[in-house]
Amino acid sequence: MNPSVRWKRLVSSPWLAETLAGLGAALFALQIWVYAHTQTSILDEGAYLLKGYFFAIGRYTPYQDYGFWTNHMPFSFLIPGIVQRIFGPGLRTGRYFAVFLGLLMLLGIWWLARRIGGRWWAAGAVGLFAFNVQLIKVYSVMASQGLVACMLVWVLVLTLGNQRRLWQLLLGTALAVLVVLTRINMAPLLPLLILYILWENGWRVGLWSFAVGMLTFVGGHAFFWPEILHMWASWLPVGLFPFLEPWARPAAIPNWQPETSFSDRILSFFQAIRLHYFSTVGALTTLILWPRKSQWKSAWRMRAATFLVALFMLLWAFHAWASLGKNYCVYCLDAYISFFAILGVLLVIVAASSWRGARMRWLPAGLIFCLSAGISFGLIPIFGSKLISNRFVYRLMQVDVPRIKSFRIQTGTTELWGYFANKFAISETQVVEYAIDMLRIVGFVSLGLLAGWLIWRFGEKLGRGLFQGETISPVVARLTALLLVGTLITLLVGLTPYDRDCGGDVIASYEAGGARLAEVVPAGAKVYWWGGLSAVPLLYIPEAQIYPAQINDGYSYRLSGDADELERFGWWNEELAEKWLQEADVILIEARQYGGFATSFAESGAFDETSPTPPMIPCRANSPIHIFVRTE
Repeated sequence: MNPSVRWKRLVSSPWLAETLAGLGAALFALQIWVYAHTQTSILDEGAYLLKGYFFAIGRYTPYQDYGFWTNHMPFSFLIPGIVQRIFGPGLRTGRYFAVFLGLLMLLGIWWLARRIGGRWWAAGAVGLFAFNVQLIKVYSVMASQGLVACMLVWVLVLTLGNQRRLWQLLLGTALAVLVVLTRINMAPLLPLLILYILWENGWRVGLWSFAVGMLTFVGGHAFFWPEILHMWASWLPVGLFPFLEPWARPAAIPNWQPETSFSDRILSFFQAIRLHYFSTVGALTTLILWPRKSQWKSAWRMRAATFLVALFMLLWAFHAWASLGKNYCVYCLDAYISFFAILGVLLVIVAASSWRGARMRWLPAGLIFCLSAGISFGLIPIFGSKLISNRFVYRLMQVDVPRIKSFRIQTGTTELWGYFANKFAISETQVVEYAIDMLRIVGFVSLGLLAGWLIWRFGEKLGRGLFQGETISPVVARLTALLLVGTLITLLVGLTPYDRDCGGDVIASYEAGGARLAEVVPAGAKVYWWGGLSAVPLLYIPEAQIYPAQINDGYSYRLSGDADELERFGWWNEELAEKWLQEADVILIEARQYGGFATSFAESGAFDETSPTPPMIPCRANSPIHIFVRTE
């Protein structure tokens, strides 16, 4: 039998695609379970779990005065809080809920991809997520990325494509409102979804969707009215919406105000593309190869692709502005895109069969070379010291070169770093530092451009090999090669260690430390918290009285402002810190934060230190929490 015929018969067998999808799902499940146990807890996770639990049991309410800084929409806290109320507070409940959300999301991805693209596209979509280790790690902790991504997938399961039933469209619209009530940064989803439903299903269904969306949106806000306007006042320009002014944030100088260079913003931009390579490059490829209306395989695919690309690009630009356009969290862009990365994958599935040659032929070449150089530049923090070591640069800078003055060679020689130090009036140490940076940038960008040239030179042959028996244009072949080769490389790079990798069982260590806190801290005691970025340990002493503004650590600390106004909003300052230390019954200080004002007060004689907790994070020796109990 002809090998090509045998291959076509093999891939046409339904069992093969389903088996591979099942294996991919098993791999995803194994990884997310392991990483749920081995990722260190972060500030956001601790805040979602602690605030959510206290909201769920009625200790506090979202946006209340003198309560928590409710810096996100209410359901981002309430959903994990309600889960903890049912299954018990603590990191184990939060992480297992994250695992459940991840698996539910993957099921939705497979289901939807199979419906709109077929078995092989479904298997490929599962594989993309099963081998994206960095993204699995993001979804393995109980932050809002996994929660929103799961809900978004099921919104699309219910609404995307043709022949959707009315109840599915209305349920999907209501779920889209819940997405917005979970994270305000997903606000564009609701209006674009309603417009898409109207376009795909007609005016009658569209008006029903609009009515359900508005009723759900208004009803959801009514539960938290009017305090929920705090969120809209922080996102909308108060000058254009003056009625929001009473709900604006207090005027105060934040403690967290880092200055980030332009090169760091470029680095963050390309790191985000690397983590979400298939989604982002797939969307760009689809835009470049966008077919004319008559060239689409079906009208519903054109409408679905238009909706997906509009939503994906709008959210991408929106979050790029929120991170790269400000100084608050420049390196958060990759985490932000995790909310909606699935949109780019689904866009490729819907549109790939209709791709056509680009109208502007310079665009494909520009995309290939810019992405190759940029992605390579983004690898400097990971592989820079391995490719171009500091030792190599030091030796290079010690090479003797002829002395030059006024563009004339002089007698004698000088070491290379001395030449640059004299030329630019900087120290030799600075010369070496600049040389290290420049050599790495030039080296990595050059490698990236070489990779781009290889894809441009051989991508047509590779792309045509992937489309055996089909006639495709050279541009489609090259961009397909860019998408697939780049995806493979970026997934392999994702196997490198992550900054939150621990290795030990973080859940068990938090429970052991929490048991020690529960043993020492009396019920009802006032607790001053300086126990680390994540407030998860406080979940194990829920009957203690905490100071809510401390849960966001230095991010809610202000260097100016009226103390009462700050505390009412959920922020704090030095004056409040001194007040709380004076009245606290227990002071908790993480070992790596030991020292400073809180420690001096704890050691002033009014408190006795008991034995600390075991390390809260098993891979970090400075993670025990010191416990000081008031003696007076």
